[in-house]
Amino acid sequence: MEKYVFVSYSSKDREEVGRLIDEMRRWHIPYWVAPDCILPGSNYAKEIPAAIKNCTVFIPIISANSQESIWVEKEIDMAVSAKKTIFPLQVDSSDLNDMYKFYLNNVQIVSGLDSMDAGIEILLRSVMVKFNEKPPVAVIKEEKEEVKIVNPYTDRANVFRTNRIPGMCVYCANKDIASEGGGAYLCRKCGRYTYDDFRTIRNYLEKNGTSTMIDIVKDTKIPWKNVVSYIDSCID
Repeated sequence: MEKYVFVSYSSKDREEVGRLIDEMRRWHIPYWVAPDCILPGSNYAKEIPAAIKNCTVFIPIISANSQESIWVEKEIDMAVSAKKTIFPLQVDSSDLNDMYKFYLNNVQIVSGLDSMDAGIEILLRSVMVKFNEKPPVAVIKEEKEEVKIVNPYTDRANVFRTNRIPGMCVYCANKDIASEGGGAYLCRKCGRYTYDDFRTIRNYLEKNGTSTMIDIVKDTKIPWKNVVSYIDSCID
């Protein structure tokens, strides 16, 4: 069965949905969206439940408009009931109502408020990971690192790094740590290891197997851009 994305939205947010659809086309990601994918002679009540049931990823567009739409509410309910992977995209600053909080309580919402393009890119990278169903641990590049203590919070040169290097042991706060290579840093005081962001992600994937970027960000607390950078480093 072909993998595809189901997009749930209010017709009042058609402009934002259009930007998402354009990017999915550019990324060659199959999608299902009404009314474009409603077959001639068919109807919403017949086509939408089947499309949700068979989709790989369900993307609800979160906005004040969608929260007032009975159709979006029904579609989210169907997706939750069908245990679909849900990647919500928020396109305005409206607070979630009680229904949305209930349905999306344990789901990481991708924000397009600061930059819609950046939000859509993060979202589609998560979709691609889900479509592939395979973590990129097999093609990890081992980096040669100098034995050097670096604190990214005080070293200005590292402020914009997408692979943060620890400046101290996370267990005893000792700053006397040394690189052992591959993103691992040994504490000379307690003898335990602290890891940079890339090694932390690698360890997470080796332990948990196939994971979405949303899961990785939520469980490791590593920033989105760093997770994206890690995946890019594995694809290059």
